[in-house]
Amino acid sequence: ENVWRHRPLQRCPGAYVMAAAAGDARGCTSDDRGGDDLEAAVRVSLVSAEEAGLEESDGVAFRDLAPADLPALRELQTALFPVRYNDSFYERLFSPGYFTLVGIDAAPPSDGSFEGTAVAGGGALVAVASVRITSDWRVAYIMTLGVDHRYRRRGLGARALRLCLRATCERSRCQLAQLHVKSLNEAAVAFYNSMGFQADEAEGHAGLCRAHYLIEGEPYDAFALKYDLRPLRRDLGEEEGGRAQRALDLRELAQMYQVPRLELLCAQALQESVGPASAVPLLEAAHTMGDGRLLA
Repeated sequence: ENVWRHRPLQRCPGAYVMAAAAGDARGCTSDDRGGDDLEAAVRVSLVSAEEAGLEESDGVAFRDLAPADLPALRELQTALFPVRYNDSFYERLFSPGYFTLVGIDAAPPSDGSFEGTAVAGGGALVAVASVRITSDWRVAYIMTLGVDHRYRRRGLGARALRLCLRATCERSRCQLAQLHVKSLNEAAVAFYNSMGFQADEAEGHAGLCRAHYLIEGEPYDAFALKYDLRPLRRDLGEEEGGRAQRALDLRELAQMYQVPRLELLCAQALQESVGPASAVPLLEAAHTMGDGRLLA
């Protein structure tokens, strides 16, 4: 439940709102006709872990950055990146148009091999992905993406990037994601290429930007890379329609078993799920069922 408080629910699909409400409902008195089991089914059916951005692998779960995480984030980025970020950089992370996802290991090794700064509530911050949305809301610039060296070779970098791109689609109207990577970092360039990024010719031939970085007084070239978000946005739209249909089906079950609390949760999920991919099916269902509340 603490994790849900970090999510910007007003911009997330209805399934997220549904999951948050279901999580808050734990411990409440349920209908004696199997309400607890049905409530659990609602949570599982409406929100997969990956969709919620909270899937766990090797004990690491991703969530939005919290102010209490800043000391741990500074420590991680100092260890990861040659660029040194000033105080204003960290202050901006909580400004409109910015968001940061962090990977938290709730139970880091206790054998002394991990000495990172603990985050609020315990655990260790081991991965980060920060995004800045341009003022015209067309481009999402990925400012930082990194994984603690002790957690590499586990696919965390790819997970962080996928979640970052997905969150960009869900929280903005951006059609393009961009980033810069040091040209000498061949492994990073190969990683981004494998994830679907391409050279941004608008920044220079083959995306090469001369002297883009100044590190310890020395200039370094960088490659500008871009990622077309439109196919991902279309895929998410199809998922949106699927989530709405599942919410509709579960609402019928809630009505059948007479569980008002779950019926309300499903109605909330439906309301928040209305979009281009789901509006027509929902209206057709409302008409077929003669359900004026769905139309409302």
